Amino acid sequence: MARFVLVNRRSGLFTDATKQASRASVAVALGTFGSHARVLSDHNPRDPLARRVVVFDADPVQVAQYRASLGPHAIIEPLVYRRLHRIHPAFLRGAIPLDIRSLRVNGNRFSITVTGGGRPLSGSQVMLYLADAFRNVTTATINADADGRVNVSVPRGRRIVAVEPIPYATYWIMVADGPASDSTVDCLAVPKAGPDGKGWWHDVMGVDTTASDRGKGINVGVIDTGCGPHPNLTAVNLIGAFTDGGFEGGAAAAADVAEHGTHTTGIIGARPTGVGDYAGMAPDCSLFHARVFKSEDEGPSNADLINAIDALSRDHQCDLINMSLGGGEATQAEEDAIRDAAERGTLCICSAGNETGPIDYPGAYPECAAVSAVGVLGWAPAGSFSAGNKPQEPQKKPTTKGSI
Repeated sequence: MARFVLVNRRSGLFTDATKQASRASVAVALGTFGSHARVLSDHNPRDPLARRVVVFDADPVQVAQYRASLGPHAIIEPLVYRRLHRIHPAFLRGAIPLDIRSLRVNGNRFSITVTGGGRPLSGSQVMLYLADAFRNVTTATINADADGRVNVSVPRGRRIVAVEPIPYATYWIMVADGPASDSTVDCLAVPKAGPDGKGWWHDVMGVDTTASDRGKGINVGVIDTGCGPHPNLTAVNLIGAFTDGGFEGGAAAAADVAEHGTHTTGIIGARPTGVGDYAGMAPDCSLFHARVFKSEDEGPSNADLINAIDALSRDHQCDLINMSLGGGEATQAEEDAIRDAAERGTLCICSAGNETGPIDYPGAYPECAAVSAVGVLGWAPAGSFSAGNKPQEPQKKPTTKGSI
C-alpha cells in the first residue's frame, strides 16, 4: 500500500459547467476504486465549484491500472512532502531529529545554562546536537527550566557537539560548538530598530518606513509554520491549519509551532508597538496566515499546500502568497493549484532553497516567483546561528562589508 492524493483539475477551466464536471470526476474516481482505496481524508467543500482533495491508501499497481481510465480532469499522484526552508550552519547540516525519550535513559549527565544578556532565559527552546562515533548527527529540542537550565542524560556512544539556544525574540539564536557540561551559553541582544522601525533591509529595498499606507489595499497570504501569538502581529488574520489533508479553523489552530512563520509574517507586516521594534515591509497590507506544518520537522504534503493555496486565493482573495518551504519532486496537482491561483490573479512567491543547487519545488514551477535571501556582512555577531550561514567556500566568501 502507498499513499496518494486525488484532486480535480481547475486551471484552464473558466466556466461553471466545466468546473463542476471536473469536480464530479473525483467522485467517479472514488467509485472506480471502491474498496481498493482506503480514504484517509476528504476535503470536500460545499461550494460545488471548489476543488475536492482526497488522500487515500491503495495498491500502486491498481492505481496505475485505474488512472488511465479516469479522464483528463482527475489527477492522482503520490503524496509528496515539503520541508521547511530553515538552514543549519554548515557543520551541522544533515542532522536528523532524535527521539527525545532517548535522553531520559541512563547515560552521561549533561547540563547547560542559557542566558540572555546575563539573565536566565527561562522556558526557551534549546536544540542539542548529538554525534555518534561516525559523526552522524541527531538533534533533540528541549525547553529550559525556570533558571534557564537544561539537564539531560546523553545516551552511551553519543556526545554533545553543539548547543543552539532559540530565544523567542530580542536575542540572537546562538550556536555553541562543543560546550562543556555545566557551562553557560549567553545569547547576545539583537540591535534595536532605527527610527520608524527601520532596518538595513528597508534601505536595501528602498522602503521608506516613514511613508504611510505601505501595502494598503493588497491582500498577502503566508503559508508556513503558523503565526504568533506576537504583539506586533495582532492584525494578522489567522485562518487556521491545513494538516493531514484536513482543515482546522481559528486563531488557536494557526499558532506557530516552530517560530519560522512568525518571523516570515513579521518581515512582511509587523506593526511596531514600542520603541526599537522593527517594522514590516508593508505593515498596512491585509495579512492572512495558514499553518501547514505540524512541527519544524513535519512538513506539509502536496494535499495540504493545495488546500491552503485554494483557501488563501479563492476565499480570501490574496494577491500574493508567500511560501518559505520546498524540496521533493514536482506534482501535477500542486502545480494546478498554483496555476489556478495565477489565473485568478494570485502570485505565489516561494523561496528558492537553501542548498545552493537547483531551485526547489514549488518555487521551480514557471507560475511561481522564486526568491533568495540577502544579508549584510557583520550584521550577525560571531557565534550566532545567522553568522554560521555565511558561505564557507573561498570563492563564495564575501570580501567587503555590506556584501552578502
